[in-house]
Amino acid sequence: MPAYRFFIHGRVALKDGIKGFYTTRMAEGVNEAAARVKALALLTREWDSGEYRVVRLGGLPVLDVEESWQIDESGIEEAPDTGYTFYRDL
Repeated sequence: MPAYRFFIHGRVALKDGIKGFYTTRMAEGVNEAAARVKALALLTREWDSGEYRVVRLGGLPVLDVEESWQIDESGIEEAPDTGYTFYRDL
């Protein structure tokens, strides 16, 4: 099944004046659209539980895929599927 990497922008209010974040996530799917749905669902689930639930000042982040590309098996191992770059103002 093809794998895709997604560059995702999340808008969310957090403590310390943080307004949002950027992250990348990988998902497999029969096509890019199916993998996109899976990646966004996994990211939403991550924000609905654990440490991020207690730092949110409101609801779940609004997620937008800024860019996506298909990756081969070596691309799956090259980049981690975790981490965020947070920002206060754009």
